[in-house]
Amino acid sequence: MNFGTVSPDTFADATSYISLTCQAAQRPGYIRYCVQIAEGEPIAGIAPRWLTNYNGARMKYDIYADPARSSLVGPPPAGGGYPRYSGLLHIAAANATAGASIPLYGRAPAGQVLPATNPFQSQITGSKIAWAFDPDRDPGSCDASAVRGQASFYLGVKALTSNSCRVTLVSNLDFGSAPSRFPAIVSASNIVLRCPAGTAWMMGLNNGRNAAGGRRRMASPDGSHITYELFQDAARTKRWGDIDSGDAAFGLGTGEATPSTLKVYGQVPAASGPKGRYTDTITITLEF
Repeated sequence: MNFGTVSPDTFADATSYISLTCQAAQRPGYIRYCVQIAEGEPIAGIAPRWLTNYNGARMKYDIYADPARSSLVGPPPAGGGYPRYSGLLHIAAANATAGASIPLYGRAPAGQVLPATNPFQSQITGSKIAWAFDPDRDPGSCDASAVRGQASFYLGVKALTSNSCRVTLVSNLDFGSAPSRFPAIVSASNIVLRCPAGTAWMMGLNNGRNAAGGRRRMASPDGSHITYELFQDAARTKRWGDIDSGDAAFGLGTGEATPSTLKVYGQVPAASGPKGRYTDTITITLEF
């Protein structure tokens, strides 16, 4: 069972199949089969089951008997308190065979805080298909006939986690209103970043649409300009530049459930200029 790449934003579903073939002897009849999935290794459990990345992290998932993912498949010998996943085969002639492709429906729930390092997996050994045979009718239960038995099978489960960071919120940096001749003006805004736990990221801010000579500038509709700067710290000593400048911000992801809020500190130096509305647009680049 392979969940592929699991995103923290939504649940991930997977489907696997057990191929079952039964052969009658001298009489045709009916075979009732019951599927039981063991708890798995190296981390046991039902509701939830667990995958591990063998590096200290684990991912929740479960296995169900129905596509709506509402009926859990329990472990042997008796299902662990969960209803047995049961089906029926009819073998129509003596020495004939009948088969079934038995679906298993997996789901890994959303909202898990997981690192993107190393794949997640579980080895499930000791799972059982119990069966009972009756030549005349459905046995009704895997324990109800004098002719019954069981077969064992192995199931491997694996998943990857999405190694994707993203910016989810950016607030405008507004310096407000000022007279034609003004002292230094400061303001701040926020960038909210979501990144898998432990994933290294780097964020750069370019010099903007109106830059000249390496300086950031806001422009008015009549072509006038006011110089400004962006910083990573409240003291406004550490410039925030683009990825290649050596002035980018960097850090480690804390998981989808605990986003990182980065503060952008802006400053307009004391200056004078004609009246007008001055704006600029900054491009944010995020590498991970």
